[in-house]
Amino acid sequence: MSDSGVFKTGVRLILPIVLIVVMILWMTGTFRKGVIEPGKMEARQVPAEGVRIYQMVSTRIPVISEAVG
Repeated sequence: MSDSGVFKTGVRLILPIVLIVVMILWMTGTFRKGVIEPGKMEARQVPAEGVRIYQMVSTRIPVISEAVG
């Protein structure tokens, strides 16, 4: 086998692996710059003025079904 044949075989084996690794790194966000990390920025709390606020209460309503059979 000539040197060019060995080179082509190596490229055919290594290139797909490198592409898969790069795609995985891209999907996990490795190449993003300037993104705020979770928990690093305080959430602003703005009071609600002039807005009606309703209190919600969770209750259980029984579901009864009758069937003749």
